[in-house]
Amino acid sequence: DLHGLDAVGTWSYYQNPFVGTVQLRGLIVLQAMLGNSDLKDDNNALYELEEELEGADTWYVSRDLGHTFGRTGVIDAPRGDIEVFEETPFITGVVNGRVKLDWRGRHDALLEDITAADVRWICGRLDKLTDRQWNDAFRAGGYEKALADRFIRRLKQKIAEGLALKE
Repeated sequence: DLHGLDAVGTWSYYQNPFVGTVQLRGLIVLQAMLGNSDLKDDNNALYELEEELEGADTWYVSRDLGHTFGRTGVIDAPRGDIEVFEETPFITGVVNGRVKLDWRGRHDALLEDITAADVRWICGRLDKLTDRQWNDAFRAGGYEKALADRFIRRLKQKIAEGLALKE
């Protein structure tokens, strides 16, 4: 349920109006940053609005983040595990101008063309979140403060790592 709206369908990472944009690549980087390898179309909802809201009449929403905060992978990847999340690298290198992220999953083709600019773009936006916004998000997710603080600390480390990337 999103503002009382009903989803009218799903959308694909491979076929949508944002393919090839920094915004979609930024979303993919965010998914990797969160440790989410469950990038199925079923987890993406499409909402059509009766009236334009926030400049759009259609919203493309990525939802169902139940497979996050651990390590990515298809089989038996740890989820919601703070120790694994803290220990798992974010960026593993840059090869031929493409950023290599510590990510495993069925849709690894989505991560093939990620550039340093893409990573800096999403990290720049995340870096603007206030401590209150971070805390509110984790509280809404039902996380105890001490555990939320650890997840937030690691996410901020990843953001700093992304902002420091050079071309």
